[in-house]
Amino acid sequence: MHKANKSDKQRILYAPSWRSYLVGENVNGDWKALDKKFLSSRYYMETKAFLESDVLYKMLEKQECGFHD
Repeated sequence: MHKANKSDKQRILYAPSWRSYLVGENVNGDWKALDKKFLSSRYYMETKAFLESDVLYKMLEKQECGFHD
């Protein structure tokens, strides 16, 4: 990560791609979510584990990136 200016805030855009087998079907132009299937999927479990990992937290801390809600 490169800081162009010390006053610039570092930001990370997290934009995972959807997995079609977890989204469901398109009903009248709106996707129907498969909540139970999604929450029990390997895709969700691994993404959640990564986002909650100490490794990620320490890397962000080292790069002077904070967590913001």
